[in-house]
Amino acid sequence: MVARDVELLGRRLHELNERTVEELGLAGVAFGLALAATQLREDLAVPLLAGALVLTALGLTAFVRHRLLVEDAAGDREAYELDEVRRYARRLAGLERRRMEAAQIHRLLALSGEFASPRIATSRPQLRRLVRALEREDLELDPACAVTLARLLEDPAVPADEFRSRLTQIEAGFRSARVTR
Repeated sequence: MVARDVELLGRRLHELNERTVEELGLAGVAFGLALAATQLREDLAVPLLAGALVLTALGLTAFVRHRLLVEDAAGDREAYELDEVRRYARRLAGLERRRMEAAQIHRLLALSGEFASPRIATSRPQLRRLVRALEREDLELDPACAVTLARLLEDPAVPADEFRSRLTQIEAGFRSARVTR
C-alpha cells in the first residue's frame, strides 16, 4: 500500500463512519417520530417505522463495511498510519486477546489422531512455544504479528509449510514489554 492508498483508505473510513452516525442518528429520530405518531397521527406511524428500519439497516451496513475495511487494512503495515487500523491491531496484540488465542491453540493441540490436521501435527513444538509466549505478561507482541496470528487461526486452508513459516514470523514478533511508571 502506498501513501496515496493510505490517504484514500483514511477518507473512505471517515466517510463510512460519518454515514454510520448520520443514518443511525436519523433512524433514532424516525423511531421517535413513529412512536409520537401512534398518539398524534396513526396513519404516519407505519411509514415512519419503515423508514426508521431502512435507516437502521443502512447505518449498520456502513458500520460493518467500516469494520471489515479496518480488518482488511490491518494486514498491511503502511495502513498503520491510520489511527483506526493501528488501534485495531493493538487490540489484537493485547494480553486479553493473546490469552484467548492461547486457549484456542491449547484446544487445537488437544486434538489427536485422526482429528488433528497435518499442519497442527507437524507444528506441535512451535505451537507450544507460541502458547507460552502468548501467555507471558512480560512480553509484547508486534501488532502486525498479532493480525497475522488472528488470520492464521481463522484460516484452516493454510498449507502446513506456510503455517509453520507464519508461526516463525509471529514468534519473532515478541519483545520485552516496556515498563511504565
